[in-house]
Amino acid sequence: MTPSPHPEPLALDELGWRQFLDLCIAVIQLEAGVDAGAWVGEQDRFYHVTVDCGLELAGAGRLSGPCHVQALWIADGGTMSRAASLESELLAVRETLSSERWTGSLALLTNYAGVFADHARLCALFGSDRLALLGPGWLSERIDRNPRLRRLMPSLLSLGDMERWLAGDRRTRHALDIAGARALSEVFVPTGAYRRALEVLDAHRFAVLTGPPEMGKTSIARMIALALVSNGWEAFECTAPQEVQLAFEPARSQVFIADDAFGSTEYRPDVAERWAREMDGLPRAMDERHFLIWTSRPAPLRAGLRRIHRERGAERFPQPGAVLVDAGGLSLDEKVLILLRHAKAKVPRDLRRRFREAGYAIVSHPHFTPERIRRLVSSDLHTMLHPGSAGFEALIEWHIQTPTEAMAASFNALSGEHRAVLIAMLDAPPGPVEERELARLARLHSPTGLSRPPIELVDRLSDHFLRVTDTLKVDWVHPSWRDLVIDALRGDAQAREAFLKRCTLEGVLLALSGAGGSSGTRTLALLRTDRDWDLLTDQVVRVIRCAADVEVIRLLDGLAAAAGQGDTVEPRDHEELCALVGSALEAARRRCERDPGVIDVDLLGPWLRLARELPEAPLPSFDRTWSELLPVHTSDLRERASLDRAIAWLELRALLEEHLPDALRAYGPAEQDRSRIAALVDQATLLLADESVEAAREELVYMLRLCRRVAVHRTARVAELDNLIWEASRERGTERADPALALPEASVRRHVELILEDL
Repeated sequence: MTPSPHPEPLALDELGWRQFLDLCIAVIQLEAGVDAGAWVGEQDRFYHVTVDCGLELAGAGRLSGPCHVQALWIADGGTMSRAASLESELLAVRETLSSERWTGSLALLTNYAGVFADHARLCALFGSDRLALLGPGWLSERIDRNPRLRRLMPSLLSLGDMERWLAGDRRTRHALDIAGARALSEVFVPTGAYRRALEVLDAHRFAVLTGPPEMGKTSIARMIALALVSNGWEAFECTAPQEVQLAFEPARSQVFIADDAFGSTEYRPDVAERWAREMDGLPRAMDERHFLIWTSRPAPLRAGLRRIHRERGAERFPQPGAVLVDAGGLSLDEKVLILLRHAKAKVPRDLRRRFREAGYAIVSHPHFTPERIRRLVSSDLHTMLHPGSAGFEALIEWHIQTPTEAMAASFNALSGEHRAVLIAMLDAPPGPVEERELARLARLHSPTGLSRPPIELVDRLSDHFLRVTDTLKVDWVHPSWRDLVIDALRGDAQAREAFLKRCTLEGVLLALSGAGGSSGTRTLALLRTDRDWDLLTDQVVRVIRCAADVEVIRLLDGLAAAAGQGDTVEPRDHEELCALVGSALEAARRRCERDPGVIDVDLLGPWLRLARELPEAPLPSFDRTWSELLPVHTSDLRERASLDRAIAWLELRALLEEHLPDALRAYGPAEQDRSRIAALVDQATLLLADESVEAAREELVYMLRLCRRVAVHRTARVAELDNLIWEASRERGTERADPALALPEASVRRHVELILEDL
């Protein structure tokens, strides 16, 4: 069905310059077959294409070649009036054409109806016989008459009343919320995944939209349906194949959407079985007038299609590779346009400047999703930004980082086994974890056993809660999923105690962590009762007794960080924490007595910091460590072992000087140490001038920094040491780096700012 032309032009100003350019490109492509890639321009000005053979445009007649087609966006509400902006832009176009010795015709596509106000002047500038003015009225008529244009850019449907395109056959049936889809079009951006879905539907009449949650799979399906509705199609959202069969009519144009065809949080075999048993002929029934769209995450989709192929045979159903569309990725431009359209639709005008200023930070945030932007702009911004509130940056961070309500519902719908896998992820080292290690931890946190292999459970959770990397490691889809699981564990006493009973070092560190959660205010994440503290103490003592030095160091560092949280810890928790520190240091002292020898200096740092929290903290004996590390006159810093030993002694001396000066004085007068340090400085000075010791250069510079730090050397050769350290560091490029090198490219920031100028 082709709608009748409407006398009222559409509100093209709502598009912004970037989407107006897309409209111009699409119109010329669909009307005259000009390739979209032929357009050239710079930022928001002078986008144009030249067609050597001329153009034939409906309503504009024949334009002789070469025809210069110019997109002319005139912003409303800028620093200049629209009339002045128009004059400036027209003169710039005229200057460009004159420099190119232009002899052909000109088509100006513009959003500003005022371009027709002084037709005589335009004819004088460009020549009446070779000028075509294609303003909002002409563009609106093209949108009305060309359903392919509305399908390519469904956001155009937000520019007018849907009745504009629905006039005609009133017998049309829908099980799609037309009003809701029309509201969605106000913020929708046709992404690469959207365009790919159109191509798949044209080729196969059946498409499967897949990808992580919150990326707009359902929105894409509904926008395709709404665009088809504007051309007289019927649209149905279906939860089972029987609904498709009941609504299907061969003589009508119909599109069917099965949203989350196999379940929203995990694969649901009952749903897959219904599709497998009852839709044998359904894909084959799809034709140029009948489309079927599924949305599903990859993991349940794979499992569901395997079930369908097993139940009914692969020949009866398309292979996933032919119909799969991944909605998981967004380009920078797409993110900026999503932010722009959401903010224009929802943000009060007096607050839009804040979004323009924060635009780059928002779109470059690693956890950007369309759903979180929707939540951000839909919040009560005036209330949340009142004087004394946390500030706009904190508001943005909270909305982009914090799990959504849909995420919480997804987690609550999981089986116990699937939850065990996610809880096991909390006990894994930071970053992606090996599948084998996650499987081990899942079994550790499932004392009753698992009915399925852990990897199969991970497969069901992938692309929604977890993602599997190219190196077959497992990570969270978003850090906010990790926060959600922590909060769920924190609120479940039984599950929390079970975790603390079985956790490894990583779980212990999580329990002690601070600055957690979306707001960064969560402290002592899993310690809420006396029983929690008792269970954690048992695990801390076990780690110190059995683990390697590097793990004990990490544990003591974690305890030191927890003890340093100060006023953020409740008095009762501070008492429990002091008791835990005492138990940990006593366990560490017994460990040292059990294995006498040189104590790792890295272990002593957090130990001595923790000791300051207790009046009588358990301490080890430093005698053997001091004597074994003490530099001797025969030490040769060209030997790596000697250099490492000298560095360790200097680190030990600095620690004792800071925390236990009385113990340091027991090892002899300061003059002896001054002599030793001077010898180290002399030898390092010579070696730094020797190219043959290049590999140890950074270690020598670090040693000189330690020499500079210790109090005994602060009165001698300080300036000489400073110059020596700076020169050596400058040669290695380790100091005084230009901080601008860490900033994003200015051109990218400017591009984001230009698009958001339409806010």
